[in-house]
Amino acid sequence: MDSAERATAVVTELFESWYTPMLRFAARSTQNEQVAEEIVQEAFTELYKELRSGRKIQHPKAWAMRVIRRRIWREYIAPPTASLDTLAPPPAAMPVEHSELSMLLNQLTPRETEAVLLRAAGLGYAAIAKELGIATGTVSALLARALQRMQVAAKAASHSAQSRRGER
Repeated sequence: MDSAERATAVVTELFESWYTPMLRFAARSTQNEQVAEEIVQEAFTELYKELRSGRKIQHPKAWAMRVIRRRIWREYIAPPTASLDTLAPPPAAMPVEHSELSMLLNQLTPRETEAVLLRAAGLGYAAIAKELGIATGTVSALLARALQRMQVAAKAASHSAQSRRGER
């Protein structure tokens, strides 16, 4: 199998099994579905080009997620270097629908959110550790703290909703 056929096979398999979770991750991170779609599609295009050039990529899913995370970080999370007066407003698009899950994720630190979203995208602890540049044990601690924070927030939201119903 030549590099073009191998690249096509790897990217097709990854696309069919991981496009939707990767898109959810990018949409949650950017709060913009249209931008998220563009970022994920570009990651698959870059993966194809790298594989086609003959580069050996051991873990294509982790590689693609790294490309997605880096672009999101560069363009949507990293502090801008220009002054606020010179920045253009973000492109208008359909925002990601706010849900209870979004409310719960907003209770987390950025690092905890990243770990939770990577885990939700199907990455294992070792892959998350490699992606975030931290120890596997730290991933475990991050996810445990995140779960605890989300449980507390969910309980508080439940109590708040019950008290609002009781006031009526």
